[in-house]
Amino acid sequence: MRPERCKIRCFSTTVFIVVAMLGWVLNRPDVAVAGPYAESAHGDTTAGVNRSGVVPNPEHPNAYDIGECAHCHDTFDVTYCGVTPLMLFADLDYQSQWDSFCISCHKGPDTSYQVGMPSQYTYSVNRGGAPTGCPANVRAAFRFVKEDGSQRSQCGSTVGSSHFLSDIRSSLAGKWGFDIDPANINACDACHNPHLAKQDYPCSLPSDHSGDWQVWGDEAGEKMSDYATGGYYYNYYPPYLYPFPETSSPPYGEPPPQPREWTDDSAAPDYVTLCLECHQDPQDSTRLGRPLLAIDWSDGSSTDRHGKNGEPGAADPYYGTKLNPYRSEYGYQVVMCTDCHDPHGSPNEFLLRTCVNGKDGLSVPGPGEWFDWCSSCHWIGSGWHHSNYACPDCHGHGQRTSFGEGF
Repeated sequence: MRPERCKIRCFSTTVFIVVAMLGWVLNRPDVAVAGPYAESAHGDTTAGVNRSGVVPNPEHPNAYDIGECAHCHDTFDVTYCGVTPLMLFADLDYQSQWDSFCISCHKGPDTSYQVGMPSQYTYSVNRGGAPTGCPANVRAAFRFVKEDGSQRSQCGSTVGSSHFLSDIRSSLAGKWGFDIDPANINACDACHNPHLAKQDYPCSLPSDHSGDWQVWGDEAGEKMSDYATGGYYYNYYPPYLYPFPETSSPPYGEPPPQPREWTDDSAAPDYVTLCLECHQDPQDSTRLGRPLLAIDWSDGSSTDRHGKNGEPGAADPYYGTKLNPYRSEYGYQVVMCTDCHDPHGSPNEFLLRTCVNGKDGLSVPGPGEWFDWCSSCHWIGSGWHHSNYACPDCHGHGQRTSFGEGF
């Protein structure tokens, strides 16, 4: 077909799609329109989506403005017209841990399609305040796992971990309005609504995907302070920012005023509810060759102690004296999932962060060797605890023991 005729057909198709979508949007209260999209991270007119190499409308020779829809939905480039779903500039379907539509921009600034794309470090850096390091962007965070689900050495680590996108796609298939065929699911959509995601509140509940798929955590009722209710016995205190104040180490003098990862517990989003949408049930793990253990964050007598089953005043030799802000006199502490785990990937196993509660450089040298890592919140100086033991022998999510949760 001649290019001129293809352009005419593409333009006609575009008009038809725009008209059809306009009618659809006006009858769908849950679909993003100009207002909500303009408030999102992608629609920001100064720091939003700004893909390089776009082919602008011939009637408007200048490049598209920052934040415009056409940076993703390229309606005038004949190479995309009728080729990719929704006229996206790249294939939407997941291809690997490092090659997909979203990762085309969310990777290193030198290789991203995005103009001026900042380095997108881990939660330890972006929220915990740790010095920048490796991995330096979302794409790299997913590359601790190979295409077949096996571990991949990166950032000087041989025990790193990532969410395996293929497992996520399989878990979503046929649920919450997602396609029944995993091959048609973009795994990033499990936690992110691309039209509404904000910088501080990037997530949306996967269960809302088929309904009112709004941003999660930015409103009252969606905060950790709402989840951790119950007065003295249930509280949420955001961890300290890096660096941890030295004066709060043993003998536990009150620390100086110290910034937290979230300004206060009323600002922190309820990521427990978000993560438990999937992790309250066992999830198949190709990487481990077994299901991940289900997590129960409720207040039952046999549930995880980092949830609502916290235990103030526990004997030091067994549980370790807790460091600030988790001192026993503050009551039962409910910990949020991202206080310990990086959502995309980490040089440590089980997505364990490299900076926790203001302590940076935390590494897991081998399977279950969490002694140094746990010391970011626990002072472990006596009793059975020492670095020669593997912490999962007694602690972890799932099966319970008299000393905590154990594998």
